[in-house]
Amino acid sequence: MAEDLALSELVPIGGTWKGLLFANPKAGVSTTLTWEFSFDFEPLEREFSSATPGLTVDWAVLPEAAWTAMAGLELACDVFAEPVEGSFYYFEHHRYDSVRLTVLEQQETRLRVRATLGGDIDDLGLSVITVEAWLDFEGVYVHLPEKPASVELAAEELAGFTSVDGLVGEDRDFNYLFAPAAG
Repeated sequence: MAEDLALSELVPIGGTWKGLLFANPKAGVSTTLTWEFSFDFEPLEREFSSATPGLTVDWAVLPEAAWTAMAGLELACDVFAEPVEGSFYYFEHHRYDSVRLTVLEQQETRLRVRATLGGDIDDLGLSVITVEAWLDFEGVYVHLPEKPASVELAAEELAGFTSVDGLVGEDRDFNYLFAPAAG
């Protein structure tokens, strides 16, 4: 399938960004706030099927990040999952060793982000992929081993890592989602 995809076919159409406050004590991971930046592309048709490609930069730890002040933040990683994961989705998951991500601009909850993935681990056939797009904020999920007993307690947990100003918490089955207040 690698020869089936050309960079010129990849037309970004936007995407999303979100935070995740989580912990995994069994794996030795203390409570951490990570960020995910997901880029969507126009669907591609092939004889055998169609696919909607996507590029994701995940598990980004940005200690200085506040959801209202992301412009100018940068990250770089040269080894897959140490600590950031860069992946491209085209019919299946393709990992990339290196990630470069820059938040170029912020307009309220939207970010203009540039990401470059390099080091095609899974032989997609594209050695480097660079994308730039506007991403919409989904919110920050609080997903801890023991779910806080209330939205207020979840907000206190989150406030230890980033500002909760302007976010409204929603109690979900297994976690909380803090998203911008409507209006």
